[in-house]
Amino acid sequence: MQEIIFVPKYSLKLRISFCVIVVLLSAQILVGTIEPQLFLHLEFIAFIVFWILLLVSSCLTVYKKITFKNKIYVERYFLKTWVIPYSSIEDYSGLKIKLNKWFIATNGMENAGELIRILDSKIDEGVIGEEQIENELWKHEENGGMSSVLSFLVTLSITTLMTVTEVRLFEIEPDNLILFLIVFLSFYFCFYTYNKKFYKDINEFENEPDYDLLGKKLDNEMSLIYSFVASTVIILGLDILQIRLGYIDHEIFIIVIWIAIFLGTYLISRLYYKHRNEIEEETDW
Repeated sequence: MQEIIFVPKYSLKLRISFCVIVVLLSAQILVGTIEPQLFLHLEFIAFIVFWILLLVSSCLTVYKKITFKNKIYVERYFLKTWVIPYSSIEDYSGLKIKLNKWFIATNGMENAGELIRILDSKIDEGVIGEEQIENELWKHEENGGMSSVLSFLVTLSITTLMTVTEVRLFEIEPDNLILFLIVFLSFYFCFYTYNKKFYKDINEFENEPDYDLLGKKLDNEMSLIYSFVASTVIILGLDILQIRLGYIDHEIFIIVIWIAIFLGTYLISRLYYKHRNEIEEETDW
């Protein structure tokens, strides 16, 4: 079997992100050393744990070299060479290669497309069986990414409205990290579960997804994103400028204005996507 050597090229953005993580973690530990009482606060400890986990995960998903021979040999910076049989590969995409027990991260590689082409060639050669590729990874990645964005925007909208209207849920302040996480995870679960059913039921023909159906779903999700962003930014801007004081000072009016901006933006966005799709259909004909 011909030996193929793949050397990952990591982007400058990823390297800068790694340095930023190290700096933030060091700065927070330094501040905690100067002010030991900060370690008594749960949020302070949570941020330190978060930065440590992020740093460790970054170290584990950066590779020196990947060699394709009778098996796959992954050389890492901080651990011994990882030997992977081709039979362990279950799926792959531009973000990662899914294995039966772990994965190889490819989302930070500038030349990830080259790695994908190598795997495609291994399928053509019969080294990797077509039947072992699930072709499901892209669904989970797309679902997870969009669910995260929508959940974040919904949570941000709720906390913004709580701040502007001074309405409290269970007497909790809107800048409370625990509240934000609980709301975010709740909406994420709902969005992900709903979309998971969509991807499960999606029609496929010769292993190709129904791109028209996917396109309509993406258009709707993008319209929701624009609506959440526009309504939240405008309401927050009005509050900062104190335009809401006086004739729209009541909480109900503020919520009504938010809903009106949301629905107006959503309607305009949907009309735009409908018009764009009609033009594309006419061009295709």
